[in-house]
Amino acid sequence: MGSARCLDSCYPTFIDFTDARTGWLTVGTAHSAAVSGALLFLTVDGGSTWRKVTAGDFTGPVAFSGARTGCAQEGPLAQFLLCTHDGGRTWRRARLRPLKGFGPNQVAFGVPSFFGSRVGVVETTLGGSGPNVHDKTVLFYVTHDGGRTWRATTPLTTHGFRQYRQVPADASTPRDFVVGSPDGLIASHDGGRTWSSLSTNVGLVGLSQVDFVTPRVGIIMLVQPRESRVFWTTDGGKRFVGADPGVEH
Repeated sequence: MGSARCLDSCYPTFIDFTDARTGWLTVGTAHSAAVSGALLFLTVDGGSTWRKVTAGDFTGPVAFSGARTGCAQEGPLAQFLLCTHDGGRTWRRARLRPLKGFGPNQVAFGVPSFFGSRVGVVETTLGGSGPNVHDKTVLFYVTHDGGRTWRATTPLTTHGFRQYRQVPADASTPRDFVVGSPDGLIASHDGGRTWSSLSTNVGLVGLSQVDFVTPRVGIIMLVQPRESRVFWTTDGGKRFVGADPGVEH
């Protein structure tokens, strides 16, 4: 892996390529409920060699739209969003309009997705409190200037989500979003202005991941006590087919 080396306390986390030769690797150095950190490495020769770019408070994947612009989760609970405009050398928190009624510890950002050099989307989960602690509100932040400013979509509230801090959600285009809930999948095809429930042919108990590459083609993952299952769809989520026979834990 060339120069991408560190002490035994480091561990690989995520990798992101913007073309066949240019990619970034985040290598975690610390992670707990109170602290997080990672090293960022860059390759320009398809992964043959790597050089260290910077160290930061990253907690997950770094998503780049090109050679200079990228964003990543910050904080041990992914409660902030960082962006860079100089190839990862310096990072600043994204300029987001404050969300009334929610503190930083109730906010969890997903992994940003870029569609071209300027348009990006990041799903965001807002946790409930008190008697509504298991209710989660999901919204998507959209940028049209490479992550310098972000606009929030209409919030969507799901109920009874006990397993995860973040609600499984994904954006396949800047206008096409899918959100998972214990009751089923919910989709928007107008940038989050309106939402509609999808009738699926599989139960969604244990839903942990939603990943769509187009508005019609995607996968979901169900994690249950004895096995994990992956299903895929080619009709936007109406019908899912098992992608594997089940993997025993």
